[in-house]
Amino acid sequence: MAPIELKNLRKSLGLTQVELAELLGVEKTSVWRWEKGQQVISQAVAMAAEHLRCKLKSRPRATHGKPA
Repeated sequence: MAPIELKNLRKSLGLTQVELAELLGVEKTSVWRWEKGQQVISQAVAMAAEHLRCKLKSRPRATHGKPA
């Protein structure tokens, strides 16, 4: 996964870097480094991010800060 792909995936899910880091169980600086291309995105992280995309895209979306 390329840095821009991770960033686009995160944004398409409406997540901040901090939120994505929490969901992946990593430090927020890791997400920042991945998106800037300063750290290689491992295959395991790429697979976990794709899994999150599938999981989060299939859930009902919250509106105005209220659970769906």
